[in-house]
Amino acid sequence: MRLSILTAVLFTSSLLNAQTGPGGVGTTADLVLWLAADRSITMSGGKVHVWGDASGNGNNATGTTTSVRPDLVAGAVNGYPAVDFDGVNDELSIPQQSELDLWEWDAFLIGAVDGAKNNNAWFSKGTNTTTVNYGMWGTSTNACILPIRPLFSSFSGPSTPASTFASSFTLIEYYHNWLITELAVGRRFLKSGVSTYTSSGFSLPPSTYNAPLRIGNATGASGWHLDGKIAELILFNAPRSATQRIIVNNYLSAKYDLPLNSGNVYRHDEALNGHYDHDVAGIGHATGSTAHPDSRGTGVVRISGASDLGANEFLFWGHDNGLLGAWSSTDYPAGMQGRWHRVWRVNETNISGTAVDVGSVNMDFDLTSQGPVTAADLRLLVDTDGDGLFADETPIAGATALGSDIYRFTGVADLMNNRRFTLGTTNMAVTPLPVELLHFTANELRGEVLLSWATASEQDNDHFTVERSADLMEWSTVLQMPGAGNSTVRLDYTALDQRPLTGTSYYRLRQTDNDGASSVSRSVPVSIRATDTTPPPFPNPATDAFTVLFPGRVEPFDLVDVLGRPAHPVMVRYQEDRAVVDVSALPAGTYLLRFADGRAGQRVQVVRP
Repeated sequence: MRLSILTAVLFTSSLLNAQTGPGGVGTTADLVLWLAADRSITMSGGKVHVWGDASGNGNNATGTTTSVRPDLVAGAVNGYPAVDFDGVNDELSIPQQSELDLWEWDAFLIGAVDGAKNNNAWFSKGTNTTTVNYGMWGTSTNACILPIRPLFSSFSGPSTPASTFASSFTLIEYYHNWLITELAVGRRFLKSGVSTYTSSGFSLPPSTYNAPLRIGNATGASGWHLDGKIAELILFNAPRSATQRIIVNNYLSAKYDLPLNSGNVYRHDEALNGHYDHDVAGIGHATGSTAHPDSRGTGVVRISGASDLGANEFLFWGHDNGLLGAWSSTDYPAGMQGRWHRVWRVNETNISGTAVDVGSVNMDFDLTSQGPVTAADLRLLVDTDGDGLFADETPIAGATALGSDIYRFTGVADLMNNRRFTLGTTNMAVTPLPVELLHFTANELRGEVLLSWATASEQDNDHFTVERSADLMEWSTVLQMPGAGNSTVRLDYTALDQRPLTGTSYYRLRQTDNDGASSVSRSVPVSIRATDTTPPPFPNPATDAFTVLFPGRVEPFDLVDVLGRPAHPVMVRYQEDRAVVDVSALPAGTYLLRFADGRAGQRVQVVRP
């Protein structure tokens, strides 16, 4: 059993297909680096230790010591996290790799400035600040970007660069064109899809390499550390075609809900159209460019083989992040027994937004971890009349198994501009298309936290673990509960955290199989207010001891850290109307009073001279 259909297995299986990069652009051959803060982050001591490379090339960015590791900010932009650099000494680095010594490149960056400063360095490579392959940094207090000057080149960027980054997140592209391609300029910076600086010149790479790629700093420079956040950084080993650049920009614009002022083809990420923001991918053919006829991206849907993909024609798709399962669904045609709750929506237009027709297409679905599947049970549902419903539609049959849990519908002609689609089954017993975890909730209840979850099915499920965190970085176990082992019916679970943390904390559910493999749900925030009757400790902060006065009867309590773990060594001396707490042997930090009835009390800061 797995709680998350996509987190553990999708990326591995997706590498078997072509064009699994951002928006469905790129493979391990040309996508040399892909850092996305919602994927492959390893924390250590509450800091980002390793930022995993999603390109498949293993170019992981690492914080070499605790002191230079940046923070991870949850929900920084459109619900997605970002890595936050402090502007003082934070940086991540990727060891020297020959595939990163680029003569050409195309970089896409989602970033925001926390503090405008001279030289906010976003990423760079080289042995010092004047012999560098490529990079971005800010200059003056406008927090702009400039190309880092390569060796053998007089090009040093515009003398008065246009302001680019701001306190809000911005979509930036920077490419360098060495060889003769359809992109006729040597260098270009673009903000939200619009060019802010262009140079007809180009630059040679350094004559010596042997240098890491640094994220958040420029090699050998003082005071260039980035004071800002990065949500996603994508690096190709050459400029993408005009078609591919449009696709990548639309993927980033939709994911992070950022404006795209040129080349905005996919419009169903907008609130008016239902926020189909997720796993956006596309095929297309920009005028004067090469076609890009095959895409999958980060999702489970791959589209290829368009029969009539002409110049200035695109087909994009993205989903609403609904549950990837058919349990308890109701909106499906007669003769079917269920359909996925997740729904995709299509834009099939030219660059100006006028509807076009790319012809029929092949649609592949990766059903890894969707339980047993019989191809004859699968049905493709397309909302042809645009009413948002599928019950009044004619299901499309004829799926074929391609192997590796991939199923194809060939020659689909019903995908047209603005239409929705999803996948269904005619036999829930044989082809259930399950989502095992239906929901996980955590809600405050009279000073405690009520935890609730339900499963549609379970397979080899050993147990559940509820975990809690004060900062989304360090997690502790609240409780464990046995699983059902194997089940094909809905099961509901409830539990109670009787000693929650005061303030905002986060809960998540971990499910563990019989073989020890586990998967984790999304985190859920809960806020617990300290009661007005909780006695205030003093002095606060405390060095050696603090006192708690009680207006009436003295109440027993203990001291816990922010993860709810008992603090020790601590000595509490109860007197007639007070308690004196000796914290002289405790390490400095934040602690909480926790009363015998489970009530969370106020925070105490322990400091050391």
